[in-house]
Amino acid sequence: MRILTYSPHIRVLWVVALILWLLPRASTAQCLATRTIAEGASVTATTTGAATAPYSTLYVLTDNSGVVADQNATGNFTIATAGSYRIYVLNYDTGNVPTGVPPTAGSNISAITGGCFNSSDFTTEYLCVTVNSANCIATRTICQGDALTVSTAGNNGTVGYATLFILVDNATGLVVASNSTGDFTSTVSGGNSYTILTLNYDTANPPAPLPVNAGNDPSTIGSTTMGCYNTDFLTEQLCVTVDNCASGCVATRTISQGDPLSVSTTGNNTTVGYSTVFVLADAVTGIVVSSNTTGVFTNDVTCGESYAILTLNYDTANPPSPLPINAGDDVTTIGSTTAGCYNSDFLTAFLCVNVNPCINCLATRTICQGDAVQVSTTGDNTTPGYVTVYILANSSNDQVVASNSTGTFTNDVTSGNSYYIVTLNYNASNPPVPLAINPGDNVTGMGDSSPGCYNSDLLTERLCLTVNTCCTANAGDIDQVEMC
Repeated sequence: MRILTYSPHIRVLWVVALILWLLPRASTAQCLATRTIAEGASVTATTTGAATAPYSTLYVLTDNSGVVADQNATGNFTIATAGSYRIYVLNYDTGNVPTGVPPTAGSNISAITGGCFNSSDFTTEYLCVTVNSANCIATRTICQGDALTVSTAGNNGTVGYATLFILVDNATGLVVASNSTGDFTSTVSGGNSYTILTLNYDTANPPAPLPVNAGNDPSTIGSTTMGCYNTDFLTEQLCVTVDNCASGCVATRTISQGDPLSVSTTGNNTTVGYSTVFVLADAVTGIVVSSNTTGVFTNDVTCGESYAILTLNYDTANPPSPLPINAGDDVTTIGSTTAGCYNSDFLTAFLCVNVNPCINCLATRTICQGDAVQVSTTGDNTTPGYVTVYILANSSNDQVVASNSTGTFTNDVTSGNSYYIVTLNYNASNPPVPLAINPGDNVTGMGDSSPGCYNSDLLTERLCLTVNTCCTANAGDIDQVEMC
């Protein structure tokens, strides 16, 4: 039997005044935690459960696109510029270093390939950091699609004075949009951070430049002609972080491939001319897998994958463009060319579906009761502190029948039953809870309360075993016949 490949398993947590324990790993790309700091402040990340020597850990600071800003082994970063950032944790074998390690500023984390590292969760689990301007007078975090409206009090309402609200992208420092209403609900997008500035100026004596158009730099205001405007224009700001809210699923369902999968909706607009479409998308990429009007996707999902099912209700006479409902479309592009008329929570309220990992019988054996049952592994982690346990479980209910460190189960199987044997390799100082190795435990519940550190392929690579009822009657040899 081949070893169940060991994959370093990392849990990331913030260290501020105290340590915050994070949720177990999910298979979709997600912020495990979010922290908001001011320009020039420091943030520190650390891990628990990371593999030790010969493995090494690097913390990588990037922008939202994965472009590297900095990296180190301490997890402490001082960030000088307002914007949205991520901290990824890389755990790699120093004897088999991946290409692109250590990552350099300006490179993308997607360039880290090959070698041996935590490839299963390196790019899908990260810490999100929003760095606000030091001039934020208030901070707000919302989901994409949530209402975003600001107002002001005490501004000069004298005839001839105008008030404009200006939305600035923190990543570029440039104006995204401006208006006199303060409503930017449909202008902001998930995964980005913004500042909203308030400009009150004399229309008969405006500053020049007057940076209120998309692409303008607000810091240039009045650099040519001062004019008359509020002196706190650049120093009093509302800071806004817009989350994708992908981890805020309306509901989450875990199934096995082949299980029924159907959804329905209530309260949608059924007015003549409106249509409702259910869209199944890959949870990591946002790419459409399929769509229909029935909500049935039983045959469209694959084991080991994660999905989002989104509900689109739109005016067929005024549809959004693009209308991403065909396989291969990107759901996040909806309405980016023409907004049209559709439900604003299309991207923020959805059903999350996790399909259990594919079961891979590395080998299948059929034996008779009493035949020898012995397994062994090669290549498991023998670092001091790591333990290997072989687990025999009943195929019908996943309950542990027996476990040991020898791999011998000759006397534990009975005829007429089917079993599987899996190999658990875990850190004894950071074991999964529950540690499902005792008779009667459900092996699929391993680490449900606390994941600890163990091989991620525990449940997906196994030896499958069927024990038959074999007839062993033997009358022996006839050695003499007497003739009368």
